[in-house]
Amino acid sequence: MGHWPKLYRGVFLLLLLAGQGFCVGFGPPQLAAHDMDPLSLSPVQVQQMTHMAPPEVQASAALLMDVGTQTVLYDHNGSERRAPASTTKMMTALVAIEHGNLDDKVVVQASDLTVDSAAGLQPGEVLTLRDLLYVMLLPSDNAAAQVIARYIGGSVPAFVDMMNAQAASWGLHDTHFVNPHGLDDPEHYSSAHDLAEIALHGLANPVFAEIVSTPERQVGTHTLHNLNQLLGAYEGTQGVKTGTTDAAGQCLVAEVARPTGRVLCVVLGSDDRYREAKALLDYYFANYESIPLTLGPKGLNRVYQPGGQEGVLVLHDQRQALLPDWQVPWLRLVRDIHDPQAGDGAGPVGTVRFTAGNNSLADLPVYISPP
Repeated sequence: MGHWPKLYRGVFLLLLLAGQGFCVGFGPPQLAAHDMDPLSLSPVQVQQMTHMAPPEVQASAALLMDVGTQTVLYDHNGSERRAPASTTKMMTALVAIEHGNLDDKVVVQASDLTVDSAAGLQPGEVLTLRDLLYVMLLPSDNAAAQVIARYIGGSVPAFVDMMNAQAASWGLHDTHFVNPHGLDDPEHYSSAHDLAEIALHGLANPVFAEIVSTPERQVGTHTLHNLNQLLGAYEGTQGVKTGTTDAAGQCLVAEVARPTGRVLCVVLGSDDRYREAKALLDYYFANYESIPLTLGPKGLNRVYQPGGQEGVLVLHDQRQALLPDWQVPWLRLVRDIHDPQAGDGAGPVGTVRFTAGNNSLADLPVYISPP
């Protein structure tokens, strides 16, 4: 066992150099020397710490984000403006969902078919707006994007203005659209960061989330297959969108949810988007865990109010903490209840502090609720 102290010191120095603390919603705090002094590391924790190097990614830009805390764990040229290809269609879909009626029947016009139709849309064909969204997002049909834009905006340029207005309202400073489908244009660009934000807005929309998670769908005579090869092949994949053009290379925005966490990955300008996305996703699930900050079982949180009434301590603020696996054993909570008998059900009766080692994760107000 004489070799363990040297190993501990070596790992500790690596941690100080890397500045690798735990991650919470407002970013990863820095690990200082005093954070480790009173705490001991098990051999399992040491092993977990030494395997946390992120993968090598050759894509022009890449981003890995924990969805629960929106902590960015990997960022390679994340703010660089690049051709987004058909990942553009995420914004096209969101603007259409917000401004359109999904049950409206839309006629395909010959002018809509100036770009290719992967699904084989024909002039005079009638589809609902909902079905057009499936045609656009699953096989990535460019003509469907133009049909949607022309119908919702009155013209394609007017719809593109709506897309840019939405991007501006979300603070996406590295995004500008000139078309609804993503075909290459020097003035049509986005970034990995901005595409992640667009995807987060989309996944919060039930209609959008349902469409991008669908592997296959029949729309009239069209059998639609989702181009996202992670669906059904990589455990927990929820969507989101692929894209490929000469200028953009292979692009992918993907979201994966498992019991230990929910993560969003963006890969732009890749020669093998699925291999690189899987490497980043594997890194997340091998090293991190997203943990709900809760008070624990109800039996541990019973209090008595005036008149002998029983109450239960509860949190109104639902917060997540993202921890490296090696810090999970250090997760603790400390309740500071001022006077449970003064609780009137409206205001807080105290606070609870969540920590991992000597690092504070969150201080949340505690309330009393009926049992």
